[in-house]
Amino acid sequence: MLYRNAENDDYRAILKFEKKVFKKDFSSFLPKVYSSENLCADTHIICKDGKKICGALCVYPMQLHLGDIKMQVVGIGSVAVDKKYRRQGIMKKMMALSEERAEKLKASVGVLCGARKRYERYGYVPCGEEYVFGISQYSIEHYKTDEIYSLREIVSDNDFKDFYCLYNKQEIKMERDIEAFENIIHSWECKAYCIEDKKSDVVGYIVVSHDGNVINDLIINDIGKIENMIFSYIKNKKKKSLCVRLRSHQTDLIAAMLAFAENYHVETAGMFKIFDYKSFIETAMQYKLKKTALEEGTVKVKINDDIYQITVNDQKCNVNIVKSDYDIELNTVQATTFFTSNFNTITDNNLLKSWLPFCMMSISAIDKV
Repeated sequence: MLYRNAENDDYRAILKFEKKVFKKDFSSFLPKVYSSENLCADTHIICKDGKKICGALCVYPMQLHLGDIKMQVVGIGSVAVDKKYRRQGIMKKMMALSEERAEKLKASVGVLCGARKRYERYGYVPCGEEYVFGISQYSIEHYKTDEIYSLREIVSDNDFKDFYCLYNKQEIKMERDIEAFENIIHSWECKAYCIEDKKSDVVGYIVVSHDGNVINDLIINDIGKIENMIFSYIKNKKKKSLCVRLRSHQTDLIAAMLAFAENYHVETAGMFKIFDYKSFIETAMQYKLKKTALEEGTVKVKINDDIYQITVNDQKCNVNIVKSDYDIELNTVQATTFFTSNFNTITDNNLLKSWLPFCMMSISAIDKV
């Protein structure tokens, strides 16, 4: 077996292979990676038996914006092994190579979609939080308003540019290149709509699932109009129910949805693995310190074979790898949950509890691969 980084010349062969395994045309299903104009074949690791591809995996570079602070992220996706070649260690080898690629890309963390039992052995664990709000048929039938906003699917370049500008006003967001913006929001067979009031002023934009029953992205000019915006979409599309997914850091939108949604529940935001603990902790703490004053002090955390000394002093954070005793010991899976989950029962250390969790690890469905 030959394992190597794919090249753009491998594009058609990769598309053919993914279609064989997943029974989908990925050029239309996931255009941000597989559209011909993007030519992202070089983001793949492939396994070949002679001239035949028998395994493939995508390592897609992304950049998470936390205000003016940036964190390198990779999306792991399209993980596939030909049925005839399974149970030969191909996936294990490709996952190991994906970490080498992530290291070269200086990624602090990786995210993927998949079953926990399949990926936890590689260090990935479900974490982060998404709030899923439900709008029931009863709520729809009894909603009254003086104005139903108009709805139109986004198709023009100007609409995409306006959506792009409003999207970039968010403080926490995954970077979406303007040239690939249309392909990104149409990935996973999603559709994008512009919501306008009777004066034709833009109220906001939504990105919905292929069946139109889930809003995956919601960008709004005036948060006070969110209820009418949601119900206007429902009325225009004659929906009997609707789900709205929000990331945990979208606190203003969450508070607004709580005022009228019939119900909600919390889901994990994806499968994550921290690759570079020093970079990840420093970046996340740097962002937290910009938002609020943190209790000062030092904590030493052993993760696998390294001890990370985390110090907050004069409202600045430093993380260093040291050789000394430590306050808490974690393995790879525990560490990811420890730093990103609200439900932390691993430690009673009050200083650490005052710093955690890092709530920005919640990524829109359309940004995943």
